Amino acid sequence: MSPYEEKGEDNKKTMDDFSDFKQVYIKISLWRGLNNMDRHDAVKEDDGAKMTMHWKFNMFEFYEKNHPKYLIFGERLLLNVAGGTSGRMIHHLVWERTVNVTGGKRKNIPKNLHCKHLNMQYKENSRDTGGQLTSNTVNRHCQMLGIGKKHSEYLQ
Repeated sequence: MSPYEEKGEDNKKTMDDFSDFKQVYIKISLWRGLNNMDRHDAVKEDDGAKMTMHWKFNMFEFYEKNHPKYLIFGERLLLNVAGGTSGRMIHHLVWERTVNVTGGKRKNIPKNLHCKHLNMQYKENSRDTGGQLTSNTVNRHCQMLGIGKKHSEYLQ
């Protein structure tokens, strides 16, 4: 008897035993796509409450996909936002997570992305010096990026 033949009345399979995997995949893909658009929209609008809500949703996925580092960071963020720190720090964690570089409505970007852009610009400018980095050159490049005052404070 081949494995494709029916063995009897007990082994009959009905449509209820199978789920439509294509439909499940489409639903998951649609949910992820809409959720991702909502995340970008929250960042553009600097909507701290919505960004915090997305961190709550992410906690399930971090646990399920075994990402303990992100799970710990998310847990610390949510505990601090829930009252584990001062009111000033809660305000900072919730509402000061983006930077508006170009001005105008809906032009915000995450702070870490802005720092990455500044870092890339600084490295590019430093490469153009041809290895002749002096303290004056470093100060000049920092001033060109708009971080000159902060850089001089760190060096002192």
